[in-house]
Amino acid sequence: MSVFKCCESFHKTKICKIMTFVLMLGLNTTDVIADWCLYRNLAGLVSGLVYGPVADYILKSVLAFAILGTIIFPLEIVNAALKIFCDRPLINVDLFSVISLWFADLPLTMLNARVAACREELVTDFQLFKGGVVITGAVIRILILMVRYCSKKQLREVKDRTWKSCRNVTWRALVVSGAILTSVGSILIFIFALFHFNGQQLVANDASRHFENVGIFIDQNFVSPRNNLTGNKLLKIIDIETIRKSKSDLIIRCRTEDVANQPRFLMADNTSSALQSRKCYRLSSTNNGLEVSSKLPVSSCSDLDTSGNSYDTVFRFHFMMPIVDFFSSSQIFGDIYYNVERRFSNGSVDVRTIEKPSSDVVRYFRFEGSKANSTDLIFAESSLMPIGDVWKTGYFSCNSTGSYTPNHNESLSVDNSHF
Repeated sequence: MSVFKCCESFHKTKICKIMTFVLMLGLNTTDVIADWCLYRNLAGLVSGLVYGPVADYILKSVLAFAILGTIIFPLEIVNAALKIFCDRPLINVDLFSVISLWFADLPLTMLNARVAACREELVTDFQLFKGGVVITGAVIRILILMVRYCSKKQLREVKDRTWKSCRNVTWRALVVSGAILTSVGSILIFIFALFHFNGQQLVANDASRHFENVGIFIDQNFVSPRNNLTGNKLLKIIDIETIRKSKSDLIIRCRTEDVANQPRFLMADNTSSALQSRKCYRLSSTNNGLEVSSKLPVSSCSDLDTSGNSYDTVFRFHFMMPIVDFFSSSQIFGDIYYNVERRFSNGSVDVRTIEKPSSDVVRYFRFEGSKANSTDLIFAESSLMPIGDVWKTGYFSCNSTGSYTPNHNESLSVDNSHF
């Protein structure tokens, strides 16, 4: 018995018909569920560190094609059942496959790849699952096509020049090409999930590169009792990685001596224990803003802890841990929240004020080169790298849609023990 007769004989068996229908039903059902899970994941994204929501046009496009795929799904299944079991389909089954592939599966796969190309971290692992479903579906469609059209009669139709034969061959060619393109798009999703282009070559994704030497900076006037300083100078308060690795809220107190010339500046934090003074500086005011005259032993500022005129700025930082699972994730790297209060003391009278800084007062920057060490306090803004230039994400180095500043949250308490 020839291969063609064997193939044609198997194609007509009941078991082959049932297997074909079950495969199509399972494939389409899984595909529709995956479409809506993808939309749900994308719609649930919120702004955080590095990453934020996807573009509105992408979200609306995913919704539109998910709806279209859901409408096509039952129609294609009914039409396939009529063809497989009754040989009386409503319309050509290959035409339905073309519509499903080119107007639902392929656009959604390309949109999924577009999202992955701008994110070194997947929205969720479900993106890979969706890609795997598409690849599996493409292979199954091609196998079904081969089984259905492996008879000599069907192969002879390829050589015919009638309008019907040309139409049928066109549908089959579109099914195969659509299946190949969706597979290529899904493979790209896997590549984008594992690698990014650093300008010269593909390198493995490493989340730590987003936070290396990145800190929280505040405007010099925000911690100065004489807040009319000139020059674009910023003070580094803390590194982002320190906040991310902390198991509790961090308190940072900046205490500036209220004197006209060369005030002392004392920084205290609770990074390893209770609030404790850890750094002391002698500052000077210049035409270009604050400068560090010298770094002093902490003991040289001990009197500032108990007495003297001072101006306190106290920050409380809270790290919101990311919640990531297989099915959903609103933030990949979590986010940072803070509250701040200030107090002026002249030794006998304390005046506390609750501050809501403008968005340009507390910001993220990367400090580089010789500045990338813990002894530096004051930086010229021009020497720092804006966080928008640091957080270029994905294979295409897309602009970050995340938060460029920590989020102010007045519900974070700053009590008397912090002053």
